[in-house]
Amino acid sequence: MTYVDNLSPTIVADRLVSHFKSEFLAGLASRDDAVLTALARAYCAAPIGGTPPTLRFKLGSIFTAVCISMRQHDDDVVVPDWGKCFKKFCTKLMYPWPHGEIVEAGYEIKLIRHGRALMDSEYELTPLAKEHE
Repeated sequence: MTYVDNLSPTIVADRLVSHFKSEFLAGLASRDDAVLTALARAYCAAPIGGTPPTLRFKLGSIFTAVCISMRQHDDDVVVPDWGKCFKKFCTKLMYPWPHGEIVEAGYEIKLIRHGRALMDSEYELTPLAKEHE
């Protein structure tokens, strides 16, 4: 396991976003046990449906789930300041959303409910409709 301490919130956020775009999305689409466990431990709503499942989430829960998932995938990064890392993570993840990676994993993302605070907005990762042959 790689253990890294004393990283800036920007570096931690970069690593978390990178993990979200690669291992996390792929694991969600395949219903990987490590990702599903991370979601449960972060109190995210259980994924709905088959493979790939639909996932509704708030940013605080997905941030925590990605941190847990990253640790489970052999990268133990310490979050030095939760508030700063969370804000950087959200900014790097959402502006703009990584649509290429989301589509590549078989999903589209939509805003379900806009909240007053960043943490209160709810999003949904929905499987892309399959083309009929």
